[in-house]
Amino acid sequence: MRVKQSLLVTLVSAVLLAVPLRGDAATVYRWIGGASGSWQDAANWSDAAGRPVAAAPNGDDAEAWVDAPSARTITVNGETTVGRVRFLGTGPLTLDGSRLSVTGVGATQTAWSNECPVVCNAPLTFSGSTSVGISSSTVLARAPVVFNGAIDATGSKYLIFYSKNAANDARITFNAAVRAPNATVYFEATGSGMTVNAPVSAKNYSCSTTGQNTDGAMTQ
Repeated sequence: MRVKQSLLVTLVSAVLLAVPLRGDAATVYRWIGGASGSWQDAANWSDAAGRPVAAAPNGDDAEAWVDAPSARTITVNGETTVGRVRFLGTGPLTLDGSRLSVTGVGATQTAWSNECPVVCNAPLTFSGSTSVGISSSTVLARAPVVFNGAIDATGSKYLIFYSKNAANDARITFNAAVRAPNATVYFEATGSGMTVNAPVSAKNYSCSTTGQNTDGAMTQ
């Protein structure tokens, strides 16, 4: 079944009001690597002040900022967990390799945000934040993003994909399955629309787009 639009508006509004530059409990890591490199190589990262770090971001309290002033390819060599991930710059950026799990830092923060075009070939897990008893994960796209790796959100109660860009060029494309058996999944787009080319399995779902939308097989 579909859910009420008013709930979607409330959730999305809360998300947009809670996208700080840094989470209260987060340790910020910034990508300083070149055109290509391994996520696990500490030399490719600095702290928020630009200082060297002893290890690459991996843990619930890690917030990874990937700066891509030009084309970048990052390979996740082994399953990795972060609290949040942000993709900045002009890109484009390609994320390859093993599973990246994003748990969410704080109760209402955006788990994933991209301001540059991203192609994600790595599988993803969104488990949501449970610090106030609400398990939710939000993907905020301000530039195009293509998910070629499967998405698992078994641990989330709400999974929100929100495409927002005044220039209407932030389409989200799903080329691999989205599995969220315990969640209500929201597809919200302002102008850009979304393309769903793979099965979406969810407890409930809601689609609200003003651009072209191609639904895959949505099951509950």
